[in-house]
Amino acid sequence: MIIKSQQQILGKEFDGEKLKKKAELWEKQLQEEKAKLQRQRDREAARVDIILQPSKGQLILTMVFKPKEICWPSWVLQVVAKRKEENMARSITYITGSQLFSLKRHPNIAIVDVRDDERSYDGHIAGSLHFASDTFIDKMPSLIQAANGKDTLVFHCALSQVRGPKCARRLGEYLAESKDDVGIKNIMVLERGFNGWEASGSPVCHCAEVFCKGHTEQA
Repeated sequence: MIIKSQQQILGKEFDGEKLKKKAELWEKQLQEEKAKLQRQRDREAARVDIILQPSKGQLILTMVFKPKEICWPSWVLQVVAKRKEENMARSITYITGSQLFSLKRHPNIAIVDVRDDERSYDGHIAGSLHFASDTFIDKMPSLIQAANGKDTLVFHCALSQVRGPKCARRLGEYLAESKDDVGIKNIMVLERGFNGWEASGSPVCHCAEVFCKGHTEQA
């Protein structure tokens, strides 16, 4: 009886040592490829430039993010959020009625009336947007959309002592937490509110539109 091996049947001779070396080479190449992919991931995750620059007695932190979607370390997110919040908090200032009157026709300014029902019977500043304080938090995305193209928002209520400043701060906090740059750079509050504006003889409107088109009549 003649017994042939599988190698002989196939007409090939296999060198076990050679196969072993090939397997080792393939394994090495696989490990190198895995290491290369991991290095690429590490570079993407670390692709952030942090620059600290002194300016007017303060350290200004500048961060440049190159990839669009990266899971940043928590400390990076905390620093960015804190800087945005501080910058937005500093931008909330007060403006007088006379200053607003001279600037209100500027295309980059929007006036936000946060009074509630009294707007409908007391009138309002011509050209203002109405976002009542009792539903303001839920309507902030709508406000941002309505103020598209504006970089300065001026808030007011009746006297600008409670509702106006409160809503202005809430919007500032909302923008600080947002990852999107909506273009709003300054948040202001009108001194003395609508009552002071009307008492000074500045123009008011009595239309029923939420987004007043600016039809005016003297108070």
